[in-house]
Amino acid sequence: MTRRHTTTTVPLIGIVLLVIVSAFVFSRQNGGSFLTEPTPSPRPVISCPKTGPLNKNDYLPTYTVVEGDTLQNIAEKQLRDKTRDLEIIHLNEERYAGLQGNTPFIEIGWKLALPPKESTKTNGYIFAVGGAYTKQRDGWSVEWTEQGTSVFSKQSFPEGIEDGTCVILVYQENDPATKEGLQLFTIAKQ
Repeated sequence: MTRRHTTTTVPLIGIVLLVIVSAFVFSRQNGGSFLTEPTPSPRPVISCPKTGPLNKNDYLPTYTVVEGDTLQNIAEKQLRDKTRDLEIIHLNEERYAGLQGNTPFIEIGWKLALPPKESTKTNGYIFAVGGAYTKQRDGWSVEWTEQGTSVFSKQSFPEGIEDGTCVILVYQENDPATKEGLQLFTIAKQ
């Protein structure tokens, strides 16, 4: 008499495969991966009243040109240094075509943006941006959309501003060609 072995190998393999496939499908439906830890969901973007690049003229001091003004005497009167006229040109050349080219001129009534009062000599490439303040491991940033962020790496954390606070920054790009190196002038809560 021969002995017949009955095995449950085939049904057992089927059950194991069913469990693996079910675990895979379940983890995918819940945002995870079957073979790795679930990925954390992205941090929600905080909705702030003013976000993204802002009109710098709304956040900088201004001066209205009067009869007899020159760029140098405006720089002398307002910035206490007549050699800072190039800063005034860079800050306003997009707004006033007369400031572009080799012989810039000004007209009576123009409202010229000036560098922030607390600044020393700047390069004139000053910007304003609004968004949510976010602390990071090696600095901080201001986020205004899922893709839009101004990162201030290795900058000291502003005092009195909590993570997620809506802020407005006024800053300068130290190298406008590469957009490298940012210098913060002001940060204020919205």
